[in-house]
Amino acid sequence: QQQQQQQEGARTDRSEAPAVLQQVMQQGVPPLPASKEETECRRVIEDIRTRTYGVGLEDSLPEAMREVLEKARLRTQRSCEQLAEKLYSSSTHLVYELIQNADDCDYMQNTVPALSIEATPSALIVASNECGFRAKDVVSLCEIASSTKAVESGDKQKTGEKGLG
Repeated sequence: QQQQQQQEGARTDRSEAPAVLQQVMQQGVPPLPASKEETECRRVIEDIRTRTYGVGLEDSLPEAMREVLEKARLRTQRSCEQLAEKLYSSSTHLVYELIQNADDCDYMQNTVPALSIEATPSALIVASNECGFRAKDVVSLCEIASSTKAVESGDKQKTGEKGLG
């Protein structure tokens, strides 16, 4: 009898699930609250988009300024494409860059650095046991000749030295 009640309870739960699922599908799932760290990361990215690239400012600028901003964006884009083509023409250069980036990372004291690269049919998965990016590292990656490596390397020889994010 107890087993029958459990089965009936399970049926009740299952029979209610479609209604709940239907409600979620109609109303949408409310987003989970962002952690403090995630909120800070999003703020850094939005700040880069606005202050570095002018994203979102176009509507508030006079037409002449919008044209200047667009020309500057296109000029920078063409320059970066040319530079990348000349520097990174090898088809295997990506793997070198991934290894170089792992070598340049900061690791906790007494930690043996580790890097894993896995290629699947739909993704390239790169993982390491580094400390992680700081806000200034992300900003540096979005700039040219603004590497944090040169400033902070001290006695440690950094592999990457071009300052290209």
